[in-house]
Parts: sequence; C-alpha cells; structure tokens
Amino acid sequence: MDFFTSETLAPYALNLKLTDSMLEYIAARMNSGEKLSLMQIALEIQNRFKNETTKKLTPKGRPIIYSDVCLLCLGLSQDGHGQMLEVNLKDCVFIANLD
Repeated sequence: MDFFTSETLAPYALNLKLTDSMLEYIAARMNSGEKLSLMQIALEIQNRFKNETTKKLTPKGRPIIYSDVCLLCLGLSQDGHGQMLEVNLKDCVFIANLD
C-alpha cells in the first residue's frame, strides 16, 4: 500500500469496535512509517475519542480498545501490509509497510 486511509483499514476492522474516525487516526499514525506502540495508540484513542467503548478497561487496567487495535494490526501483518515487531503481555509494536 502506498499509504493507509480509514477505507483501506476498514476491511480489517469489520468485527472490531473501531469507528471510522479511529481508523483515520490509526491510518495517520501508520503513515508516519515509525514503529508504533499499540498500547500507546490505544491510550491516545482513549483520550481523544470519548465514548463507552474507549472508556472501558480490562481487569488489568488496559483499555478495552487495545485488543481491537492489536487485531487490526495482526490482520494487516498477515496480509503483508506491515510487521508485528514485538508481541508480549505488556505491548505490541507494529510497523506498516509503505511502498
């Protein structure tokens, strides 16, 4: 992909609780070409988008939306649009493939 938009991310977010606005925000971050901490993105979404989904936390204190951000990036990496550089209990790190 040359760059990401909410439209290009939407097929990977069909069953996730990510709105078009959230996808646009995530796409903008991916287009930077930097390594992305998915926990940091989830926290930024939680602060930026105030709705019922983003307010919720897991029992361990993580934003619920974090799992959806991770699943989005896992789908992208499986289709060759990026790479999960790190996956562990504390955080996931993703870098997008920009052609």
